[in-house]
Amino acid sequence: MHAAGPSPLLMWGHAIGHFWTQTIVPALYDAFDFAHQGFLQANLALGLIIAVIAAFTLGRYRPRAVITATIGATLLFLLAQKILLPALENKGRLALPDIMVASFWHQAALLLAGLFVMITILYVLRKAFLGGGGHH
Repeated sequence: MHAAGPSPLLMWGHAIGHFWTQTIVPALYDAFDFAHQGFLQANLALGLIIAVIAAFTLGRYRPRAVITATIGATLLFLLAQKILLPALENKGRLALPDIMVASFWHQAALLLAGLFVMITILYVLRKAFLGGGGHH
C-alpha cells in the first residue's frame, strides 16, 4: 500500500492562502497607506474647510454624490493651493502648475483619497450629532 499525496482540497486551500497572503493583504496595506498619506496631505486648514463644506452639502451618502463632492473638493483644493495662494504671495501674478509631471498627479491622487476619507468622516459625524439634515 502506498501513501496518498495531499488531497486536492488541501492543495486548493493552500493555494488560496498563499494568494491571500502574497497578493491581497499587501494590496490592502498599500491601499490603506495611500489613503492615510492622502489624509495627511489634505489635513491642513484648507483641506479641512473644503471637506466640511463638501460634507455639509451632501444630502444622502450616495456613491455618485460622494465621488462628485470629492472630485470637486480636490479640484478646489488644488486651485487654491497651486494657483490662488501663490498668486497672493507673488502680488497677483497667476502661474499655472506644471500638470505634465507625475508628482502633480500623484499629489492629486493623494488629495482625492484623503479628502474622500475626510468627507466621509465629517458626513458621519454630521449625521450622528446634527441628525438627518437635508434629504433630497
